[in-house]
Amino acid sequence: MKNLISLFGILLVFFSCSKLASNVSYITETFEVLGNCDMCKSKIEKAVMITGVKSAVWNKTTKKLTIQYAPSKVDIMSIHQKIANAGYDTEKLRADNKTYNKLHSCCKYDRKD
Repeated sequence: MKNLISLFGILLVFFSCSKLASNVSYITETFEVLGNCDMCKSKIEKAVMITGVKSAVWNKTTKKLTIQYAPSKVDIMSIHQKIANAGYDTEKLRADNKTYNKLHSCCKYDRKD
């Protein structure tokens, strides 16, 4: 009987934790990120895969990043900062010149003033 009660307690804790983890609410946003090629795509998508980000897809034709993230775990400006830190300009942040200049030649997009 004690084993059955212990097992029930363990299952209760397990399902409670699983339910809490699934209660994370994600939102989707799309915004401009400048870049040129598949290497840019890889670097941009990798830069934003931080805690709280569920998915990120950058389209090299439209220059748009669509991202699913949990605002309770990460704020959108932190995501923009990660992209800028990788050398890419977003609609909210500009990468510093030193980082931009380190990009591979095919990745050097035309910068907006």
